[in-house]
Amino acid sequence: MKLEKIVVKNFRLLKDFTLNLEDELSLVLGKNNTGKTSILRVLDYFINNKSFHFDDLSNEVKTYLIDYIDNLKDIEEHFISLSLFIKYDDNDNLSNIRYLMQDLDPNNDHVILNFQYTINEANHKALIKNFIGQTDQDIKKNYLRNNFSKYFKREISSVLYNTKTETADFDSITPVNLSQTDLMKIINFKYIDAKRLVQNDKNRILSNLAFRYYEIIKKNEESQDNTNPSISKTELKALDSFKNQIDITDKALSKEYKGLFRSVIEKVKKFGGIKANEIPLNIESEIRGDSLLKDNITVMYEDSNIKLPEYYNGLGYLNLLSIIFEIESTLIEFRYPESKADRASDINILFIEEPEAHTHPQMQYVFIKNIKDAIKENSEGLSKLSLQTIMSTHSSHIVSGCDFKDIKYLQKIAVNSNFKIISKDLKDLEIAYKKENNQFKFLKQYLTIDKADLFFADKVIFIEGATERILLPAMMKKIDDASEAGKDNALLSQNISIVEIGTNSKAFEEFIAFLDIKTLIITDIDYVKASRYATSYKYATGTSNSSIKHFYELIFARKKLKGKKLINYLLENPNNALSLKYNNESNKLEPVDFAEEGNLLVAYQYKQNNGHGLSYYPRSFEDAFVHLNIEVLERKYQNFKSLSEKKFREELEKQDDFKPYEFVGIVFKGISKPSFAMDILLHCDDDWIIPPYIEEGLKWLRKD
Repeated sequence: MKLEKIVVKNFRLLKDFTLNLEDELSLVLGKNNTGKTSILRVLDYFINNKSFHFDDLSNEVKTYLIDYIDNLKDIEEHFISLSLFIKYDDNDNLSNIRYLMQDLDPNNDHVILNFQYTINEANHKALIKNFIGQTDQDIKKNYLRNNFSKYFKREISSVLYNTKTETADFDSITPVNLSQTDLMKIINFKYIDAKRLVQNDKNRILSNLAFRYYEIIKKNEESQDNTNPSISKTELKALDSFKNQIDITDKALSKEYKGLFRSVIEKVKKFGGIKANEIPLNIESEIRGDSLLKDNITVMYEDSNIKLPEYYNGLGYLNLLSIIFEIESTLIEFRYPESKADRASDINILFIEEPEAHTHPQMQYVFIKNIKDAIKENSEGLSKLSLQTIMSTHSSHIVSGCDFKDIKYLQKIAVNSNFKIISKDLKDLEIAYKKENNQFKFLKQYLTIDKADLFFADKVIFIEGATERILLPAMMKKIDDASEAGKDNALLSQNISIVEIGTNSKAFEEFIAFLDIKTLIITDIDYVKASRYATSYKYATGTSNSSIKHFYELIFARKKLKGKKLINYLLENPNNALSLKYNNESNKLEPVDFAEEGNLLVAYQYKQNNGHGLSYYPRSFEDAFVHLNIEVLERKYQNFKSLSEKKFREELEKQDDFKPYEFVGIVFKGISKPSFAMDILLHCDDDWIIPPYIEEGLKWLRKD
């Protein structure tokens, strides 16, 4: 039995939110304030029967409630609700969910457990009385904020699952009288939140967790039967050994107490008139394992054969050990919640919030690699546990180590004047790439190995090589410094991910559409003559750049430009013709005019003037840069270790009609282009010029 899907309505930013869950691990990603913690809270509040607060309502519902408090219509549509879609099969014990079944259709293998936080008729009337004659909206709001749980309560119901639409049929909803005990037999929800009490001071956090772990093992050992143990034989053996050691210590201490307290006992006998043949008074040891551990256990670690207390450890290890202790303790609690009469719930959900706190990247990567195995190992055996784990994270290192299909991407989208959170399953991308399976394979490998931070970026720049990567931050700074808008929207203060991808940016088309993220592609026009290098645009018959050709097809499809030569169109219509916008209805990138706010811009070289009236159509970044900055290079080239001083001088002197493409072909032959970029940063002042196609692209990206 598994929890297949959750649907949340009107809880904070989760106005109408659906999250599909995997059988084992669901990794929830998203930028800040996209509802990751809200998922945890709404599950905890409903399943564990905790009170909601007025500010847990979505903004629209809060306004509705204040405005229509005396005439609440369609009440079930306007308050917080949670629908749990539970899928079962023939091997499951259905005794606990029989009250949720709405039909006997053999094709229906789902039940829907529905929660609402709502107000009944009697409480509604009582609430109205408090507002008679009251017109001040702020007074109403403050009263509801302070008394919300007095009037609003949790209600549980069963909803029919529509097998055709795979949705909840709220025309068939039945109230269910489930006690909290009965509910816990169906589903158990526990979490390890991000606010773990991890700090390297003397509070002995790990020691307390170790004591908690002992208590759980001891309680579990006392309640379970021998045929269905939920703790390992090793732990049982260690527990028995611990008890035996306490007995031995008890006897030894009792013997010592006789000598230690002899004088006191004799005086008690004398003062109390106790005769020699009466029952003697003795002081003996009576050690209880829990009290012994609670006050005396401490976690130590060794450094150069010297034992140090836990608070000498770094926060990363404290956090990791804390999570492991909590996971292990929680798994045992899942198996045997209360007593011997109880068994594990049909569905068990563990939510781990942001496990990366304080840990270094490699530790984060290793953690996600092992978490599935650790949970699986602890949920198998004689006491098999049906466990699903939800993990939220901001860590690109955790993402890079996870399975692609486990990722759930949360995104905030604008709806009219408000925002809405949606969840996307990354495994659905495979469908979008079905015609380009090799590109999908490349995308998975690239994201999991190198650039998982794309999931958390606000904007992205795809570049061809290391030269642009080295110079781009300096270019961004020049634009920020020259901007009349000041530093409010500076490029260097924005969350921009720079991805070096060669001419393979077309492989990311569906992915960046999926993320709906503003994207700048900086690439070379690479004009050619009959598929060979063209020394001038005058001889060009096409381009060898696969990304330009790919996105160019979208332009032609829209503007019906069949029959026109690609290279002519590119030279006549520079990068502003390749601005595209993500269409939410078609789920595709579609061309828009440059003046419009697009999601994607392809920036490539076009006709540029070097300030002395000399125009030029560059083919690559290097000749575009040389054409604009030849005077700067003349002054500084002697310091450039990446260039041959002799070749540079010879080529500069012999060309009356300066041709950058010929100059670059000779001077740059055999040199390291990244070294040239480093020389620019090291030896040139701030007077060099950014090629206009890059400058325009960065200014476009700079805007919100």
